[in-house]
Amino acid sequence: MDFLIRAIAALPEAAKSPYAFVAYIVALGAWVLVSFRVTRNKNLLKHLVHLPERDRFRALQAELGQVPIREGLSPEQYLRSQIHRYYLVAFLTLCLVVVVVFTLARPVSPQIRKAVPFNRTFQFSQPSFNISAPIPPGFGGFTSLGHDTSLHGKVKITKIRMTLEANSKSNVGFADVWAFLGPQAFTCAQSRRLFPEGPATFNQVNTYPWDLKCDDAPTQVKLACGRPGDMPASATFSITFDFTSHKALTDPLLDCNPPKSELNDSMSLENGLYVQLFIWTGFTNANIDIGNTQMRVEGIFLENSDE
Repeated sequence: MDFLIRAIAALPEAAKSPYAFVAYIVALGAWVLVSFRVTRNKNLLKHLVHLPERDRFRALQAELGQVPIREGLSPEQYLRSQIHRYYLVAFLTLCLVVVVVFTLARPVSPQIRKAVPFNRTFQFSQPSFNISAPIPPGFGGFTSLGHDTSLHGKVKITKIRMTLEANSKSNVGFADVWAFLGPQAFTCAQSRRLFPEGPATFNQVNTYPWDLKCDDAPTQVKLACGRPGDMPASATFSITFDFTSHKALTDPLLDCNPPKSELNDSMSLENGLYVQLFIWTGFTNANIDIGNTQMRVEGIFLENSDE
C-alpha cells in the first residue's frame, strides 16, 4: 500500500516527461501484477500448511486450477518457486524499462540539412551618372532598383559581386560603393522617401552622402574603395564582398577593406529580392562617370522555399 501511495504522489512529476511517464506506467503495472500474484501465493502457502498433507494438492488445484507440478515437488515447494519466479519477472521487467527509457531518452544528433544555394544577377538600367567632389556641388548617384520576383522564402546572403564601368576625367579616385539588399524597396531614413535613381541631390535624401541611412535593408555593406597611384582613364571594376569572411576582393586593384559598416540579417522574401547601389566619392577633384552597373547575389535558403 505504501508503494501505491508513493506512486500516486509521483504521477504529476512523471507526467512531465513522455519517456518517464511510459516507464512509470510499465513499472506500476508490473508492480500491481507481481504484488497480486505474490500476495495470493503467500496467503495460500500460509493456509496450506494447516491442511493434512494428502489434501494440500487438491486445495492448490481448487485455488489455482490445473497446475503442472513436477514429480517429487510438494505443493509448498511449488508455491515458493512461483513466488521466486514472480520476483524474477519483476526484476527483469524493471531492467527492461530502464534500458528502453535510456535508449529513447538518449539525445539524437540533429540532422544537418544541406543548405540550398541560389544566385541571381541584376543588371541595373539607369543611365550613366557623374560622381565628383568636393560636395557640394557633387553628390553621387543611385542605380535603378533591381527586383527579382522568383525568390521566395527565408534566405541569407553570403556574397555579392558588383561590377561598374568608370570613366575618369581626373587621375584621382575612386569612390564609396554601398550595396543594399532586402525584401522591399529602400527608403532613406532621413528623408523618408524612396531612394532616387540616377544622379541624386541633397534635397532628395535630406542628408549628405556619408550620413545616408536605410532601415529597409537587412543586408547592406558600405565600402570605401581607393587605389594608390593614378586612376585609369577607363576601367571596369569588379568588387566582391564576402559576408562570411567580411572582406572585399577587387579587380583591378582597389583597397576596400575594412568595410565602413556591414549588416547581414536573414530575411523573409514574400515579394522577391530587391537590390540597389549608392555610389559617391569624397576624393577631392575626383570626376568620374559611372555606368553599366551590375550585381550578382549569392545566398542560401534557410528553410524549404520556392525558387
